[in-house]
Amino acid sequence: MKFINYFNKLKEIKNVLIYLLSNILVGVLPLALMPFYTKYLSPSEYGTIALFQMLYIVFRSLSGMSYITATERNYFKKEFNNSRYCSASLQLTLISLFFILLILMLTGDSIAIFIGLNIDIINKSAIVGCCCVIVQLRLNQWQVRKYAYKYGALQVLLALLNNLIGLYLIVEMSQGVEGRVDSILYAYLIFSLFSLCSLYNDRVLIFKPNLKLNIERKSILNFALPLLPHVIGVFFITVFDRFILGLNLGLESVGFYMVAFQLMSALGMVSDAFNKFFSPVQMRLLEQGSEESLQKLAKYIYVWVAFILSSALILVVIFNFYIENFLSAQYIESKSILPWLAMGHCFNALYLVFINSIYFSNQNSTLSKSTVIVMLLHISIFYFMTKFYGIEGAGISFCVSMGLRLLFTFYISNKKVKLPWFIFTFERKL
Repeated sequence: MKFINYFNKLKEIKNVLIYLLSNILVGVLPLALMPFYTKYLSPSEYGTIALFQMLYIVFRSLSGMSYITATERNYFKKEFNNSRYCSASLQLTLISLFFILLILMLTGDSIAIFIGLNIDIINKSAIVGCCCVIVQLRLNQWQVRKYAYKYGALQVLLALLNNLIGLYLIVEMSQGVEGRVDSILYAYLIFSLFSLCSLYNDRVLIFKPNLKLNIERKSILNFALPLLPHVIGVFFITVFDRFILGLNLGLESVGFYMVAFQLMSALGMVSDAFNKFFSPVQMRLLEQGSEESLQKLAKYIYVWVAFILSSALILVVIFNFYIENFLSAQYIESKSILPWLAMGHCFNALYLVFINSIYFSNQNSTLSKSTVIVMLLHISIFYFMTKFYGIEGAGISFCVSMGLRLLFTFYISNKKVKLPWFIFTFERKL
């Protein structure tokens, strides 16, 4: 029995290392190519690409990321028909894309004028957003089955194709912003088609005429719709700030911010890798609900806090050196906001842990209310801080907003799932 437990622990460690390594490779690739991107793209062009990425993140959320979360949440429940649930999720995603494209067809010109991007880029961002959801469905199904190798391979190959096409179109074909946008579109189209074929071969998706999935669709929507304000709020907190920055300081400042943010997203990659490993573990421990399992969960979180804070400090030093020595001199201003972005990403790493407990307790409406409050605070803080303190104000407001979101999420999580946070004190007394 002890040997089996030891073997299972080794397997879990191996999986987290695979997730971590694949996330590091995905994060390192654009960083390694950044000197080329910054050489051939001006800060204002970099800012335009940042707005495109902002848009496809929005459309990814609206197309159905919460549907995918619903399938993951229910996977470990008894009498759960995974293939019907995933098929219903895909149907809802495609329906969502249809309505998004319809709205863009009717109001696209007005949106393009407001945002400052042409309608072609906006339409491409909607398609990329839907493709992201399909790829994520494939990844999530591998994640819950603990197929870490397949998960990591798909992530790395997608990032590799994305950046290699981008490099070719920008450097060799001199297509600038259009080349970078098209490289993202082509990569996600290819891998979304692969994901659909793979899901069908694994019998995760059902393609049958007159397939009735009303019960599954209703169940998914009951989970996803209360999350919609939260999804919109997360968008305003994490990416809408680039739009405000463009309004206040211009696209050049968006480019500076984007370079710093992309560098510090390496910390986000680490936290995302940990969460991919830890989320199923956390759900199992919460499902057990015993005192021992909750104590173990609290200890894991303490270790994670120490690790992410020390990682942030190291990365700030490394990326300061990187900007000074490897990037074009016109991007030197990006250095000023690295520490603030690092701290904000630390807060976000802890937020991901606590939000899992909220998903487990199905308190999505409460989460949405808190996210809307933080969203309103973030927009106000970001607007005035960038207005009076420039790009450094952008970094400070990101850090403050992530801290507020963490506090709200921790409060809700601790109210619904009480963990023994003073476990170490308790053990010393014993």
